[in-house]
Amino acid sequence: MTIFGESAGAAISAGLAGSPHAAGLFRRAISQSVAWMGLGIAPMRTRQQAEQPTGRSRAPLVSLAELRAKSAEEIARMLSGAGMIVDGWIIAQDESLTFAQGRQQPVDVLVGSNKDEGTFAGNTTAAAWTNRVRQRWGDLADDYLKLYSADSDEAATRASRMAFRDELAWHMRLDARLQVKRGNRAYWYFFTHEPPYAPDARNLKARVSSYWVNFARAGDPNGKGLPRWPAFGAGSAVSTIIGEIKEAPDPQRLAMYDKLYAKILAGLKE
Repeated sequence: MTIFGESAGAAISAGLAGSPHAAGLFRRAISQSVAWMGLGIAPMRTRQQAEQPTGRSRAPLVSLAELRAKSAEEIARMLSGAGMIVDGWIIAQDESLTFAQGRQQPVDVLVGSNKDEGTFAGNTTAAAWTNRVRQRWGDLADDYLKLYSADSDEAATRASRMAFRDELAWHMRLDARLQVKRGNRAYWYFFTHEPPYAPDARNLKARVSSYWVNFARAGDPNGKGLPRWPAFGAGSAVSTIIGEIKEAPDPQRLAMYDKLYAKILAGLKE
């Protein structure tokens, strides 16, 4: 069996690969644009953190019975933005630790993200972007701002969108890298096709569909008539470009996220 998801579904696919209760339930996982940490590099939240009241009318949930007694609307309001949480059962611990320790399920993965991730987020200002970077990146902020500079509001918006895109690409690469380290196969893509309709768009659709189906069937996206997609780590640790624009994540920028993640992992291990 292959499990397959996009965005929140992608996080669930990756998250299940890290769950001790998923042993033997599937052999492959496809995650598009998100892995277990969600949209940004950060520790996973615990159930207790996710259920903290954020308004006068909200109360913490203390039992499954109380949870089931609430309406879907109440749950959506209370847990909005919680993402996948460490519940101590399905997700036994922060999965950054699980994957770093090589204790995730031994499944093959096909993972990747898109060139224009994050354009839905709107505009920002140079001041807001710089403040946000300094709060999050601390002693790494100056180096980060050299790569994602913001000397004007327009530049800050471009930097913010590029950073969102690169952080997701980094996360998908991490997923691929750690599954290869675990002894499994991984395929990492970067999707660059842009609307409107291009002459070869139907061919692109057929190619992507074939890659996905081949991977689900046999754990390898390659097949007759398809451009060769090298496995991650098999002489290639770069993403395969899917689309007509030959643009790939910049290794120098991705290296910055390695530094931030190292700090987060160190904090989780304390």
